[in-house]
Amino acid sequence: MWFDVCPPLYQGTIADRLPCQEAFEEMMTWEYGPTGLVLHGPSGTGKSRCGWLLIEREYKLGRNSASMDSTAGLKYASKFSTSAAVVEEWIDGFIKCDLLFMDDIFKNKLTDSFEGVIFTLLDQRIQQMKPTIITSNDTGKTLTSRMTEDRGEPLIRRLREHSRMIMFKKDA
Repeated sequence: MWFDVCPPLYQGTIADRLPCQEAFEEMMTWEYGPTGLVLHGPSGTGKSRCGWLLIEREYKLGRNSASMDSTAGLKYASKFSTSAAVVEEWIDGFIKCDLLFMDDIFKNKLTDSFEGVIFTLLDQRIQQMKPTIITSNDTGKTLTSRMTEDRGEPLIRRLREHSRMIMFKKDA
């Protein structure tokens, strides 16, 4: 059931009330396939709400989805403290689902280990031709500057090659 998947805050989102209608409409033209989406821009522009509306549309079409948010690093650490097998199973679920929604995954400082997990996860999804929807306040430049050199640039390159970028802007 959709209400078990979507966080309560986003369940009552009304598309006509979103602050960036143009970006929302562009996002809703996306069709399921190997190309993902990166919804980026300042806080408060409706990226997360838009993402959840898109996930809802795909859910109703029968696609299974998984989501990660800013707590994913903590969840990873908790699972890692249990066993590597538990972590592998957790990551595998994100790789195999039809559609992955990474909402504000880059909000918190990334540990080296979790940064490696994100890189691997996105790299594997791209190789498996599975789309990922990402929301971020970062630009490619700011995200690269916060990641290790050997992962930041390659991650941004992969996202640019395998995702459609949609900019959300504050109203003037």
